Amino acid sequence: MDRRAFLYGTAASIGTGLILTPAHSERSGDGAAVLRGSFTRPEASVQLDEAASENQSRVMQEALDRAGEQGKPLFLPAGRYEVSNIRVPAGVRIIGVAGQSRLVYSGGGKLLYAEDSSSIGLEGIVMDGANRALDDPEGGLLSFRTVADFSMERCSVVGSAGHALALTRVSGRIVGNSLSGAIGSAITSEESAGLSISGNEIGGCGKAGIVIRRWTAADDGTTITNNRIADIATLRGDDQGAGTGILIVQAGGVLVSGNRIADCAENAVKAVASPNVQVVGNSVMRAGRTAILVSDGCDGALISSNIVDGAATGLHLAGPGGPGSSHVCQGNVIRNISGGAEDDRLAGVGLVAETSATITGNVVENAAGIALIAGTDQSADEIVATGNVLRGGRIGIGVSVADTAGHTLLSANMISNTTDGAIRGMLEGEVVTEDLSVASAVRFSNLTIGENRIS
Repeated sequence: MDRRAFLYGTAASIGTGLILTPAHSERSGDGAAVLRGSFTRPEASVQLDEAASENQSRVMQEALDRAGEQGKPLFLPAGRYEVSNIRVPAGVRIIGVAGQSRLVYSGGGKLLYAEDSSSIGLEGIVMDGANRALDDPEGGLLSFRTVADFSMERCSVVGSAGHALALTRVSGRIVGNSLSGAIGSAITSEESAGLSISGNEIGGCGKAGIVIRRWTAADDGTTITNNRIADIATLRGDDQGAGTGILIVQAGGVLVSGNRIADCAENAVKAVASPNVQVVGNSVMRAGRTAILVSDGCDGALISSNIVDGAATGLHLAGPGGPGSSHVCQGNVIRNISGGAEDDRLAGVGLVAETSATITGNVVENAAGIALIAGTDQSADEIVATGNVLRGGRIGIGVSVADTAGHTLLSANMISNTTDGAIRGMLEGEVVTEDLSVASAVRFSNLTIGENRIS
């Protein structure tokens, strides 16, 4: 009797030596079902024939089904397993040897999936899409729908021809993973039931890093914290999220905090029609367009303590979606805003609030155009800009002087080293007044300007 049969009991071997044993072994003292990968020749792990791949899928599915029936995790020893369309049963964790247990998608659908389930976990597994086509180009290599208490920890997902991880109505946590090389997005979540996305490394994706979306506006409650996101391109440039590090659409109450985001072709963070979004304490480097963009309908956004270094536009707050709502923008550091396309009216602007915002304690340095724009059109109203430090560039503050604009207060700001004035009135994107820091602004009833320090 060979050593493996002696230690692990009766084994079923297939094509290239993949061996499934039942429950008990010295490697799984908790009674976990075991799927063993053993290749007698090193070259056998490079490519499996079609029959062997189908057999591996069948054997792995049987092992998972048995683990689900017994209420036990499935341990996946080091090795390469070519499989497709594996359904993960409720209550099952698949546990691998970090960096060494590798599931390779063999084509014909997706790699792993589950629907209408709960308590599913993935831990310590490399999941490789091998750039093979998925059955749904907008789907994920890993696809989970209506799953409560989902977890994915210390896993790697590479080479997906669509999204890496696609979630719909899922709650749980995605912690400490690496997701890279997806043609679509690294993580996309629709109609989240409360999700924590933390400590992940995301890079080299063709559409977006993380997408949180609801099809009907509602509170979402997802937290996106302490992730590293880089090199997000626009290979999939057919929608509003292309080239964005973190995209939030119609999802209220999302927290984006402590993330490091670099080299996104478009935006580092973009929120669309999402109330009560908090973007706090993030570091953004080299955004291709606007580093942090809060679009129309984002009532009551809090944008605080972020660092932006390098972008076409630094921070843009569009109008809140309802009356009485106002954004708060405080304590951000925005540097080296170089401008961009000539047809972009906000290129080279450090910070712009279209209407209804409190802007305080921010530092803007080296914005090529205007450091701060307070109000952009006829609807500008209830804008307070106080205690900001604005250094360099063409103009310190541009402020709306439209006939129907509401009140704007500019006070106690420090403005230095500008070439075309400290405070200038603007109408329809054009500078139309002399420097209001030295000339009277009495003729503009919507403006209160005072006690600013100009040097």
